[in-house]
Amino acid sequence: MTAVYELGAAAVVLGWCLSRLLGLAIVPARATVLGYTLAAGIVLISYSSFLTGMFTALLAPYGVLLPALALQNTARRLGIHTKPYSSAEMGVAFGLYLLFLMASAGVFEWDPYSYGYGGQGAALVAILLAGYALWRGHIVLMAVSVVAQALWLLDIGSSNLFDHLSHVLLVFILPITLLRCATQKPQPDPDGENRQPG
Repeated sequence: MTAVYELGAAAVVLGWCLSRLLGLAIVPARATVLGYTLAAGIVLISYSSFLTGMFTALLAPYGVLLPALALQNTARRLGIHTKPYSSAEMGVAFGLYLLFLMASAGVFEWDPYSYGYGGQGAALVAILLAGYALWRGHIVLMAVSVVAQALWLLDIGSSNLFDHLSHVLLVFILPITLLRCATQKPQPDPDGENRQPG
């Protein structure tokens, strides 16, 4: 079941990447359909090939957060909006994740990654994340915390909850998104308020 999940997650992430690249040349709706169709075809037809295996193995475990954010971004480009993440939220998340990676790599004596294997530490993180998402109205993040906990308990994907709730690609995605937010002009809402891109 884990292999099926990882292939599905790989198809989502690959589809998102392809749709963003194709979106440079064609309209977002066509780019999305074509990108995800190509990704699904590539993964289904060549799932046992070297290139697909390398793409899957290099980025696995995909967890829940990365595919969910890819789908959320795709939905936004198609006009389906959820509450955007603020620049402050993304900046804090980026800083905390860098500290988490450094600590897990042995820069500090404390290893937070090890708590993702146990019941109490993992449950506390999932509850805190779900509580924050509920408070801020981030539906996708709330769903991520619930699905991640379920997959972790069912032993699908990684046996560490933090692998479901994060991904090393966020080290690249978050700064790029923050840079885009800083350089984009705010778009006025119909109600006259400015919405931050997310």
